[in-house]
Amino acid sequence: MPTNEKGFTLLEVLAAVVILGIVIIGFVNLTNFNLISDRNSGRYDAALKIAEEKLNEARSQIKTGNAYTAAPAVPAPYTAFIQDQPYTAAAVTYNNSQFGNSMASLQTVVYMNGAPRLLTVTISWSG
Repeated sequence: MPTNEKGFTLLEVLAAVVILGIVIIGFVNLTNFNLISDRNSGRYDAALKIAEEKLNEARSQIKTGNAYTAAPAVPAPYTAFIQDQPYTAAAVTYNNSQFGNSMASLQTVVYMNGAPRLLTVTISWSG
């Protein structure tokens, strides 16, 4: 019997399949990471737009002498929180520990009764 047959051995085919499997798994993981990153980026951009809208609403209410809502209604999956505190030349601390990592905040200085106040709008989301 001739032993000069051309072709791949079973071991070579198995090695190729394993290498190809590793490459495909790496590609799937990278694609999944990119999809999650894009979704979070989109949510962050939407949260900034909502924060800007709520900040302008609160500023408008303050300007007309009306009280603003500390937790205004926003579309799901977002929640909003407005905080104001005296604005001084010293460093102003803002507690955002209740929101976790998924949040966006905007700040502005407003005058209430002739005194400057730091107004912060924070939009957080889950998922």
